[in-house]
Amino acid sequence: MQVSTLDNKSKMPLYIAAILYFIIFFYLTFPKAGIKIEGIPIALHDILFLFLILFSLTRMADWSATFLQNKRVIILMMIFAIYASLKLGYSFWHAGLLDVGIIIPLLVYPVIFLLLLLFDQVYEMPWDTLLLIPIAAFFILCVYALMQFFMGIENVMVPGLTYNWTDAQDPNILSTKHNIYGPYTKIFSTYQNGNIFGVNLLLIFPLVFELLYERRKSLGYLAMVVFITVAFLTASRAVWAGVFLYVLIRFFLFKQGWKRVLVILPLLFMSSLLLFIEPLRYRANMFLGKDTIPKIIEVPGMDSISEQAGGTDQTWARLHTDEPPQIENLSGRLDNLYRLWDATFGTLNWGAIFFGAYGILPKRSYGIPFEIIYAAIFGYLGLIGLVLWSLPILFSLYNFFKLRDDLVIRGVLLGLICYFIAAMAEGAYWLTPTVFNLWLIIGIGWLRFNYLNQTTRAATI
Repeated sequence: MQVSTLDNKSKMPLYIAAILYFIIFFYLTFPKAGIKIEGIPIALHDILFLFLILFSLTRMADWSATFLQNKRVIILMMIFAIYASLKLGYSFWHAGLLDVGIIIPLLVYPVIFLLLLLFDQVYEMPWDTLLLIPIAAFFILCVYALMQFFMGIENVMVPGLTYNWTDAQDPNILSTKHNIYGPYTKIFSTYQNGNIFGVNLLLIFPLVFELLYERRKSLGYLAMVVFITVAFLTASRAVWAGVFLYVLIRFFLFKQGWKRVLVILPLLFMSSLLLFIEPLRYRANMFLGKDTIPKIIEVPGMDSISEQAGGTDQTWARLHTDEPPQIENLSGRLDNLYRLWDATFGTLNWGAIFFGAYGILPKRSYGIPFEIIYAAIFGYLGLIGLVLWSLPILFSLYNFFKLRDDLVIRGVLLGLICYFIAAMAEGAYWLTPTVFNLWLIIGIGWLRFNYLNQTTRAATI
């Protein structure tokens, strides 16, 4: 999509452009590349991200102009960052709690949004290249995911690139990453976990679809077939719901008249996947209740995939029982949710309610359902933190909704809406690279929003 510049900005230096595009590409495509040191992932794109943050500090004069153009959303983000820093600092001082896995998603990864705004203010932003990256990432992720399904995960694994090198040394890693159910494994592409892969795919695909659909409708629909197929192979129920919701919204709100009937095509395709692919059938039975969906067909090659995933007959026997359907217990998330409720609202502990149980109450007295984004943030930061965290996101959604007829804004908006709905069950918010990708998508939306507003103002002069 060609976008001309309205201001006399300088061209982005080649080394800055190369670093920025490399970071974005790797966080989208190979987020788990690298190694772990003391359990902390270290990769080249992480180091280069830190370099860009430090480089931005040398452009303090340009930050003021960036702030003035985007002051409302930046102020909202700064208020949350200050509050979160104070609360996490108190938790460390009061209870000795210091969790890098909480600090980085809350305070570090969102900086990519600010960097995009800064670079757009200072340099001529090459939109064509920037928007090609999510498209390329989507197809690489999906092709690799299909290779995992048909050829076996270990047969196509590249330690250090498609799988963290340190994790790849553990023979039981597929099990510890919660990718095995019954004799099957979830398909997770380069994200090491089906749920993480699924929600990130849900986040970026709507933008990819709009960009491809504009070029050629057949490309858009082909991409949708691939997206639905791969999303269902993640075996994530939250992602399944998100895909279903995305299809409904995209066809019913952005199609006119009789064309809305076309929604039946992707819905039929989804149904056929659920009925005829054996691991999905098994996952659906766990979701809805044992033997809800009868066995239709045995997919060739699944025994090989099962063996490479560590699945055994004993694993199948242990899981294939008369346990309550997972739709009722949210795969165990409800236990932590109830414990968090009991420790806060259940006892009317106002300190924990407003500021979060984390760092205020003894750890054994509450639980945090990490998968449910809103409950987790409430557990860490309380109602105040949850509201402050929501404000810049809601403000962004509100502004994007006003310009939803623009294809880039529409793709960003749909991806965010579907992600935040799926995140009520599985948000993967605390796991790399979800928050980076989330604020990357929001940043692309704001870059486009600012461009459209500048174009409108220029046309009225």
